[in-house]
Amino acid sequence: AGVPLVLCDDEPKENNIIAARDVDVAGAQALIKSPGIDMRADLVMRAKEAGVPVYGEIDLWWRARRHDGARVIGVTGTNGKSTVTALIAHVLRCAGYDAVEGGNLGTPALALSRVKAGGFYVLELSSYHCEMLQGLALDVGIFTNLTPDHLARHGDMAGYLAAKRRMFEVGGRREAGDERPAMKAVAGEAGLVEGAIIADSHSVEGRDVGGLLGPHNAQNIACAWEAVKAWMTEEGFWRGVQTFRPLSHRMEHVADVVRNGVSISFVNDSKATNGDSAVWALRSFKNIIWICGGQAKSDGLGAAVKALDNVKVALTLGACGEDFGRDLKALGIETAYCETLEGAFDWLRGRDLTDMAGDAGELAVLLSPAAASWDQFANFEARGDRFKDLVVDFVANAA
Repeated sequence: AGVPLVLCDDEPKENNIIAARDVDVAGAQALIKSPGIDMRADLVMRAKEAGVPVYGEIDLWWRARRHDGARVIGVTGTNGKSTVTALIAHVLRCAGYDAVEGGNLGTPALALSRVKAGGFYVLELSSYHCEMLQGLALDVGIFTNLTPDHLARHGDMAGYLAAKRRMFEVGGRREAGDERPAMKAVAGEAGLVEGAIIADSHSVEGRDVGGLLGPHNAQNIACAWEAVKAWMTEEGFWRGVQTFRPLSHRMEHVADVVRNGVSISFVNDSKATNGDSAVWALRSFKNIIWICGGQAKSDGLGAAVKALDNVKVALTLGACGEDFGRDLKALGIETAYCETLEGAFDWLRGRDLTDMAGDAGELAVLLSPAAASWDQFANFEARGDRFKDLVVDFVANAA
């Protein structure tokens, strides 16, 4: 027969949605919380004090799907989880399985189509999803890597790790992706991934990886293989890898143009919302004009400062652009504060680029912000799309 449903928001804009402050939560059977809402929010705290259970999207989804006879693979981590999630689902479909991906990637879990018994749900789970998990039983859990992120939400690295741990505290086979010592220490923690398998990216060397270039993608591929190898052959896996189309906004080649004798490649890496993620792109190209900045994370440029050898100039943007510019200038990098993406392309049009292009006469214009997008854009996708639009205009008018 169902139960009465109340929708609320901090700033309701629809007549049938009420303000969270006006909700009498004490009489509720349950509070269903969107992942983006902080666990410390007033309404959530009032529910806990009243003994009202607080559930998230994944908990509801699991209650509806746990008897489907399908398998569930969960993917979390700081960087790479979207690519790993999409790749796992793709190779499974290539092998003939019914498989869908979603959660933090694309389709919310509650909107995923039902798969057949024996099929797979592949869920990307952010720390916001993980921190409130109560009953999800995974067949395989993947932890790609761990670097500082979302610390404003979780307080510190211990809080961030505790949120991620929730995915592994509910059972299932466990896999840890990153081969660095810090991740091995995480993997060895009792209660997180005891007896975990550390995915070995060396197994990817010499393989045809299709469009998944770079050492970070070697690790992503290794994680995906560990997730699916119980259900498919290695030959079938590699056929799937070779037909996988990399996700947008992740070291995405946009266009090439020759201008004044200089060959310029444009690369959209808008998903690089922290310094650790930007490192991979900065190490993958030579003669880089680096477009960076936005809403800074707590560690600023972070690990990106260790990967500046190929940067010819940094064009800084957004709320942290002046801070990034000051920090990079102190490290000997030429900088220009452009404020917006439009300003960066104005800079490109007005500058003779031949002195940066080296003997080969080649440059890479790389958007890899090492910062969140929320100061100027709704999300990293909107930022990357705007970059691509500006590239199209630049190429069309290149002289």
